[in-house]
Amino acid sequence: MSPPSRPVPAATFGRNFGRYKDEAIARGVVEVSSNGRPVGAYLSQEEYERFCKLKRRSEDD
Repeated sequence: MSPPSRPVPAATFGRNFGRYKDEAIARGVVEVSSNGRPVGAYLSQEEYERFCKLKRRSEDD
């Protein structure tokens, strides 16, 4: 996974979803902001699976 890039404004993310989908596949995660504040992230399938695995592991402890 590449280092995180700058957050993408939500409106830009929505208008250019295909571009950011490809970026998530390449980089792992695209952070989305609204009014300059982080509001969410779009993850590649690989990152999502990694997240779920870590979450299950922490719930088992």
